[in-house]
Formats: sequence, C-alpha cells, structure tokens
Amino acid sequence: MSYEDFNFPFEGPLHEVFPALHAAQSAFMAQIDSLAAPDRKTHELIRLACTVVRRNPPGIERHAMLAHEVGASW
Repeated sequence: MSYEDFNFPFEGPLHEVFPALHAAQSAFMAQIDSLAAPDRKTHELIRLACTVVRRNPPGIERHAMLAHEVGASW
C-alpha cells in the first residue's frame, strides 16, 4: 500500500507500524459512519469525540467545524 491509498495523512505511518490497529480503527470508524439513527449533528459530535480520544488535532478541528455548521454549540 502507498500513502495515496489512505484518506488521512496519519494512516500511512500508522499502518506501517501497527497494521492490525489501523484495520481495527478503520472498522470502528466505518461502523460509526454506517449508523442510520443519529442526525448529522449527533454524528459529527460522535466523530469529534473519537478524534479527541485519538488525540488528532486536525480531526478535532475538522469535526468541531462540521458539528458547528450543523447546529452544535458549546
């Protein structure tokens, strides 16, 4: 796999060092994406919480912005 095969910059290095962790993390995030019940705001807040847990500053910024765009406030 090359770095172009991944959506986010952190995925290539993560996959190189911890391929099983990367696969598990991708499966977990795919399950969140497939949830039909939450509205868009709840979906973005869940993603925001996941990126906080992952300590991913670009993801935190992105999902905070997206959550705010769909009506979240804090």
